[in-house]
Amino acid sequence: MADDQKLTQVERDKAVAWIKLKAPQLSCPSCGQRKFTLGENYLAPPVWYGGGMMLGGISYPMFFLVCDNCFHVMTYSAIASGVLVPAPPPNPIAETPPLDREGEK
Repeated sequence: MADDQKLTQVERDKAVAWIKLKAPQLSCPSCGQRKFTLGENYLAPPVWYGGGMMLGGISYPMFFLVCDNCFHVMTYSAIASGVLVPAPPPNPIAETPPLDREGEK
């Protein structure tokens, strides 16, 4: 992902190719027209947790299309589609160092 949090050109190309492969006859569910604009950024709405939203918790990044006629927004999983490849998790610490006699490391 680019530093400015916008889809890179490679990610944009992947999104367009994925839509053409998975939904070649895509039309807007609201108005039926078939012209869309790919959003410049990823969306990741907060996850709902039993009566509230957790900000800063897990998120599910999505790329989105906007209907050029009625502006209906359609979202797609950026990770499941392969458009965005998440960074690998950090390596775990192999072992916690022992404490010395006074409880300090």
